[in-house]
Amino acid sequence: MVDSTLEAVVPSPIFAPRGLRERGSDALTVLLQFPEVEALADRVVASWHSSNASLQSRRWHRAKFDRPLKVTPLDALLEAPAGAPLAVIGHDISLAGMSFIHVQPLAARKVAVAFHLDDGTSASILTILKWCRFRRDGIYQSGGQFVRRMADC
Repeated sequence: MVDSTLEAVVPSPIFAPRGLRERGSDALTVLLQFPEVEALADRVVASWHSSNASLQSRRWHRAKFDRPLKVTPLDALLEAPAGAPLAVIGHDISLAGMSFIHVQPLAARKVAVAFHLDDGTSASILTILKWCRFRRDGIYQSGGQFVRRMADC
């Protein structure tokens, strides 16, 4: 018999990931402009998990984030553009990071993720990619952790 419990998390901006809090709220301010992220930050999010199975390794709840983005590979030391920007589609997002799908391989570990804002501008967030996989449907999916807002690339 599997015993289940209800886990409620209230990830308001004051509980945002340490990196986003310590480096100022610039990145968080950008992210909160999207309804998907705002909902994660403003509401109680509940999820079911089995107490007998291994607990989910993710600390932050995710939301679907099906939006076009621009990802620019960065030099690991200088954090300057180190390749042509890729057009990608967001997959999911949390207060701490996101994943996206893309058709070309992406070798860089540091990238600038440019978000297109409703006012016609864009804002870039330095993101450290943690994983990449080639999916059965023939496209790549990568995911990473937000670090801080940066100048647009």
